[in-house]
This record gives sequence, structure tokens and C-alpha cells, in this order.
Amino acid sequence: MSASASEIFAGAIQDYQRGIVIGTQSFGKGTVQSVNPLSHGQLKMTESKFYRISGDSTQNRGVIPDIAFPPLYDKEQIGESILDNAMAWDRIAEARHRYYYDLRSGLPALENKHASRIAKDPDFRFLTEQLAAIDKYRDRKELSLNMAVRKKEREEQKALQLAMENRRRVAKGEEPLEVLEGDGEEGLEIPDDLVVSPKMDSSQDSDTVADKDDKEKKEKVDPLLNEAGHILVDAMPYFQPEQLAGRP
Repeated sequence: MSASASEIFAGAIQDYQRGIVIGTQSFGKGTVQSVNPLSHGQLKMTESKFYRISGDSTQNRGVIPDIAFPPLYDKEQIGESILDNAMAWDRIAEARHRYYYDLRSGLPALENKHASRIAKDPDFRFLTEQLAAIDKYRDRKELSLNMAVRKKEREEQKALQLAMENRRRVAKGEEPLEVLEGDGEEGLEIPDDLVVSPKMDSSQDSDTVADKDDKEKKEKVDPLLNEAGHILVDAMPYFQPEQLAGRP
């Protein structure tokens, strides 16, 4: 969901090989607009376009990560590319520039380690499985209005969700569940223990709530954050001072 200035920053980090960009393809907001007042309303005009030192535009395509993570949103519904009349991606001549480290030579090895690790990680496998199920649910073209059919579909979704959760729990050495907490909602959602979203209770002291939230954050699992940490550790040997300020 990174857009505009944050995309320029991510692109610069990538082009100068100052760091490794991980995550999902960014939004693709690579243009500048001005708003001009009219006698009735305003006129917004696109007047400029951003380009990276590599010559690539961030418009429409955004920044492609060095190591991709599964998207937590529908890429077919979000991004500059889905807007009507959005300007196309293009590129210009590359600008002469220096780079900090030779990170690109290490990307194949980092990608292989990443792929091997997430294939064995119960939380990452569960997240990927959840997202695949959500994509399948989104892709449905028809929705029955028959009550019996809808109830059957709901029960099938609950059973699928429970089966996925129990596969994760068994892989982590935990006891499987008979039913999911909060069962009864239609549709598939990423469970709370994979997404850190602390809630504030106005009836409690703020310090007490903050301490409780910190404790809950430590207990919750964020497979994307954990894997980012593993990638950083793997990449440390490639951040060598002798590579500083080399030329491409």
C-alpha cells in the first residue's frame, strides 16, 4: 500500500543497493497533480512524473520488491493500475550513480533461503493458505439466495477455517480445537493472532492498557515480521564496507 513519496524512497534504497526491499508491489502513484480553482469547483491537472535513478517510473507499476511476500489485499482492486485513464509505466535513460553494497549478487541465495524457510514455517504456511482461500471466495461469480444453500456454504467455510487452524496448531505441537473462537461469522478472515491490532478500552487506565497491549503484541505471531528478521540476518554478510560507493 506504499504510495508516492514512500515509493520514491523504496526505489532509491533499491537502486543504490542500500537495502533489500521486501513485501508486495507498491501502489504505483508516480505523478504530481496541481489543483486549480475555477468559478465553479476545481480542476486537478497532472503536471509531472517521477523517475528513479534507474530510469524506471514508479507510475502504474510501482516498486517491485526484491523478495515478495503474499499480498494481504486484492491486487485486482487496489493500485494506480486499476484506475480509469491512469498514465502508463515507462522509463527514461538511467542516471549515472554509485551504489553502497553489492546486494544483488546475494538475492538468489536469500530468495532460496526464504523459500525453504517459509515452506516449513507453520504460521507462514497458514497465512498463505488463508489468503488462497480468501482469493477463491472473492472470485465467486454467483451467490445463491437459497437459505439452505447459504447455510451449507457457511458450514463448509467454518470447517475449512477450522481445518487450516488445526493444521497450524498440530504443526506447532499445540492441541487442535473443536470449534473456532468467535465462530458464526460468514466468510474467511485472517485470524487476530496473525495480525497485531491492539484495542483501547476507555474504562481502563491508559498505562495499564499499554502494558497489556505490549504483552499481547509479544505473544501474538506475525509471520511476515518474523520472516523479515530472518532475511535481514541472512543478508548481513552482504553489507560489507568494502562494497561502499562502488560503481554499477
